[in-house]
Amino acid sequence: MKRIHLLSIAYCLLMATGILPGSINAQDENRVARLVPSADRVVVALGSQMPFSVNAVDSSGSQVDAAIRVVAPRNSLRLSDGFVEGLSQGEFEITATLVVGAGSESAPMSISVPVIVEWPPIEDLKLASRHQTLFVSTTIQHDIVAQHSDGSQRPDPQVSWKSSDPLIATVDGFGNVTGISSGHVTIEASFEGVSASLSYEVEAVPQISLTLRGGPTEARTGDVIHFQAVITDMTGEVRTDIPVN
Repeated sequence: MKRIHLLSIAYCLLMATGILPGSINAQDENRVARLVPSADRVVVALGSQMPFSVNAVDSSGSQVDAAIRVVAPRNSLRLSDGFVEGLSQGEFEITATLVVGAGSESAPMSISVPVIVEWPPIEDLKLASRHQTLFVSTTIQHDIVAQHSDGSQRPDPQVSWKSSDPLIATVDGFGNVTGISSGHVTIEASFEGVSASLSYEVEAVPQISLTLRGGPTEARTGDVIHFQAVITDMTGEVRTDIPVN
């Protein structure tokens, strides 16, 4: 029982509460037939506001001056001055309850209104490659940043990737580009109507040698051994522009 009590208190502390205009009047309270929200469903962008209110009406549809308590998850929605503001992305609920006077025997009237907080629109995609040159039979990775119109970033954007010529280079769903043959290719990333692209001249891999450096001369079962892969060309120059897959 103690645990349940503590959880109930925590839940209440996470709620943002507002009482719409009206005084607790038993006569007005008894006239209320239903609570009517300004919208049956609210869709608001993260960081933006939408008008929202709840009115009490009688059986004829006339407004009744009655007190209404409105609550919403405090960390997700903010209620103030007839507006609801989205604080975090997701689906939530606003609950409006008629405030009844002391000694009332009837359960207070209550309604719930779903609220969907959407991400702001994407304004810009920033595409960056971890290597400047793409060679045949090698794969390079790309980093993508999807920026909202308010300057914030979309976490884990589900980007669509496209190669202008899959015979020159292919790209998978994670932005990994593999050179197939020599030639020019453009890699494009798209997300929510915004695109970004990078172009490459795919080159044949030059004559190189691969050497593993580091690591102990002896090891025991279960040891983790680290090596460094070093690529050098025929002149002995270290080639950091050629990825090791």
